[in-house]
Amino acid sequence: MTTTKSHGSTSVRTAQEVRRQFARTREELGRTVGALASRAGVTGRAHDRIAAVRGQVGQVTGRLRGTAPHPVPGRAGRAVATARSNSTALIVAGGALAGVLLLRRSGRARRGTPRLG
Repeated sequence: MTTTKSHGSTSVRTAQEVRRQFARTREELGRTVGALASRAGVTGRAHDRIAAVRGQVGQVTGRLRGTAPHPVPGRAGRAVATARSNSTALIVAGGALAGVLLLRRSGRARRGTPRLG
């Protein structure tokens, strides 16, 4: 029974045709699920790439730490300690600098002098 029998205006499909249609539908569904899975895998691939880049950054950082002269971290630590102990002076100096820059900018605006750079 491989033929389609026709009853008036409707046709009756044979069991073999229905099985073939099911097989085609299963294949299409498999392709769709595969496509969706590959899209969902983007996040996993991104996380893997991030982990790889972090590893590379860690390696470069380790090499740089090994080649940096030792006085640099000591000087940076002393500068931080000095800034922390003189925080009031640092805040006042920053405020004064900001004030000078604002006055300078407003003076140019009044004179109409274009700002360079």
